[in-house]
Amino acid sequence: MIEGIPAEEQCLHGSREPIFGMGIYRKLIELADLDFQYLRAAHMLYEHKVLMTKRIRYLSDLGYINGMLFEDPFKEIELKANVIRNRNYILKNMINQGENFNTLRLISMIDDLSQTEMEHLEKFFRAIK
Repeated sequence: MIEGIPAEEQCLHGSREPIFGMGIYRKLIELADLDFQYLRAAHMLYEHKVLMTKRIRYLSDLGYINGMLFEDPFKEIELKANVIRNRNYILKNMINQGENFNTLRLISMIDDLSQTEMEHLEKFFRAIK
């Protein structure tokens, strides 16, 4: 039982409607009004990108892929994910700008991250076939 969450809402994934895969970017855009739900989702996305970079390094260390071709692009994805989840940036804008926050800029950053990741994933999948 997780303290502070009603028993009927407790579930393993933390949501009654979990989002997986590239669909997370659409959900982040829906949440781009900078509430705390967005902060949590963006942080989880960033942690996932850190793990993806480590997976690439692991596959490279095992000799399955050429890490030189893939580690830098996945590191770029990780860095972009870090920007959209930067709590200090988001909280500062929530406080200073409130409803006047430029969500279009944030949406553009999320969309750019999505496109970058899709491009690098396509290259990666072609390489490992």
